[in-house]
Amino acid sequence: MISDLIKNIKGWFGDSEGGFNIKVSQKNLKNLSPGKVITFNNLPEIIYNSLIGKSIDLDRLQFEVKLEIRYNEDGFEYKEFKIEDDGMEYWLEVVRDLGTWSISIWKRLTDIDEAVFMKDGKVVDTIQYENQTYNRDASGSTKFDVLDKDNPVSGTIGYWRFQCVEDPKKAFSVSDWMESGQYECAVGEWVKERDFEILVFSGSFQ
Repeated sequence: MISDLIKNIKGWFGDSEGGFNIKVSQKNLKNLSPGKVITFNNLPEIIYNSLIGKSIDLDRLQFEVKLEIRYNEDGFEYKEFKIEDDGMEYWLEVVRDLGTWSISIWKRLTDIDEAVFMKDGKVVDTIQYENQTYNRDASGSTKFDVLDKDNPVSGTIGYWRFQCVEDPKKAFSVSDWMESGQYECAVGEWVKERDFEILVFSGSFQ
């Protein structure tokens, strides 16, 4: 498991002052890429809920960045990273707007009933999911590039974003992968920079 490897390498390099364990900041978010490992200091609710009933050592819960997707919406660019550990999969979205970075973590939903997000062939304005209400606050389309050397994919998706009424840190998204005709839903949660760190095999991002 990746955590075993990280544990050994941390022993070789010493503590975080040597640059191995790097606190996330505006400066180094742009360096997040596949092969890096991140650890959450304050576990997001999405991950915490996935751990209920499982036997996992929280001190060794670390996620390896497996894949990067880049989006370009009329010149506005942002990134999404697939992170995995021990069979768990999430997506970390990193957006830079007007010099400020926004970070959110998402969990793809499988086998969701289309009636939850669509009526009469159109995506609805309000979604009810797990006893919470989400109101649409953004929609549009964006080009994407999956940076996978074995299976690179490019195309366009339509998207709809919803904000939770009861809990503003939660979000819901609907994506239309136009080339395939498939719709995909995900639940999200905003993450603060101080809540996670990036682990690197070299000494720093410099």
